[in-house]
Amino acid sequence: MMINFLKKLGRLIDAICLRVLAISVLILIVFTVVPIFLRSFNISFSWIDVLVRHIVFFNIFTGSILATAKGNHITIDILAKFFEKAIWYKRYLVPLVYLMTGAIVSWLAYAAICFAQVETQFSRELFFGVQSSQMAWAISIGFTLLALRFFIAAFEICHNSFLVEEKNWAL
Repeated sequence: MMINFLKKLGRLIDAICLRVLAISVLILIVFTVVPIFLRSFNISFSWIDVLVRHIVFFNIFTGSILATAKGNHITIDILAKFFEKAIWYKRYLVPLVYLMTGAIVSWLAYAAICFAQVETQFSRELFFGVQSSQMAWAISIGFTLLALRFFIAAFEICHNSFLVEEKNWAL
């Protein structure tokens, strides 16, 4: 029951991140190409650079969340090469690594939340009424969702590996 909830939550996070990533990449392309074109007419907007910088941050987080969901994130595969046929590696060590990574990213989320709280006290306007604290909170949300995705992936891997064992025992 709980694993079904976690799988649905993971799919929801992935679906939202995929759509947000697609839209933000399009916005990023437009706000990167248009200023280049406008420079030939001596027209420039100082706020575009700030916006593009924050969209890149946003894309990094959404891309990381999607990579974690697919298992395509950056890994050090030294152990995987040695233990690729070992059942205990996939059953115990991989979920443990995901849980530890989730814990580390949770700590980063906590640090980002503390930073956002400080930034809220001393916030300034970046462009069109958007405050710097709002961008800081976006980083906090990104780390929090990434940590949640690591925890969900750990439970999915663990559940799937034990499910395979139950099916083998049934045969």
